[in-house]
Amino acid sequence: MACVVKLTPEQFDKYKDMPVVVYDVEGSVIHGEMHPPGKEGLLKFTRARTAKDSKWHEGIGKMLSSPPEAEDEEQWNMPERLKEELWTNMRGMVGKKQAEEFNVVDYRVCW
Repeated sequence: MACVVKLTPEQFDKYKDMPVVVYDVEGSVIHGEMHPPGKEGLLKFTRARTAKDSKWHEGIGKMLSSPPEAEDEEQWNMPERLKEELWTNMRGMVGKKQAEEFNVVDYRVCW
């Protein structure tokens, strides 16, 4: 899953030269990546998380997990609890004060 933050000019100056940050500390609830902004000023946070959308499959007689059947696979319809996981990551990576100043413009579930 991912979210995109539109940075202000001041925030862009702060983050423009950063490397990709991978945060994966054993025992922590913070796991994810922060990708530096491009010229358009978009900072991306990602979090690898296994999710299931299991349905009964008649052909094999078992439950099968697959993306939702909607045309866009419901990529842009992220549940609030998953959004909160991304916010927890952002707060853990940049600090609560800085994260609360971010303007998230997009959330996406990557199937």
